[in-house]
Amino acid sequence: MSITTSYSGGNSRLTIYLPETFVFSNYREFRSAYQDIPPETRTITLNLEKTEYMDSAALGMLMLLHEHCTDSNRAVEIVNFSDYVRKLLTTTQLAQYFSIS
Repeated sequence: MSITTSYSGGNSRLTIYLPETFVFSNYREFRSAYQDIPPETRTITLNLEKTEYMDSAALGMLMLLHEHCTDSNRAVEIVNFSDYVRKLLTTTQLAQYFSIS
C-alpha cells in the first residue's frame, strides 16, 4: 500500500494515510505528501490506522515532518494508531512533539 492524502475543511487540514509498513523506502513518497501544500493548510494529520510497523528511519521522517511544520507554523497530529505505535512513540519520547489521540 502506498501513502495517500486527502484535504478537508477547505484545504485547512491535510490527512496523510500511512501504509501497513512505514519504513525508509517510503521517504520520498512521504516527503512529497507534505512538501508543497497550500498555505491555508494549518494542520497535518497522520492517520496510522493501517500501520503495524515503523523502523527507525520512519521515526526520523516524523521528526522531519515536525521540523517542517514548526517552521511553517502548522500543527501535526497522529491518530488511529496501534498499541505498538503508541509504545514506540512513548519509548522514544517522540510523543511529546505531536498531538496524539
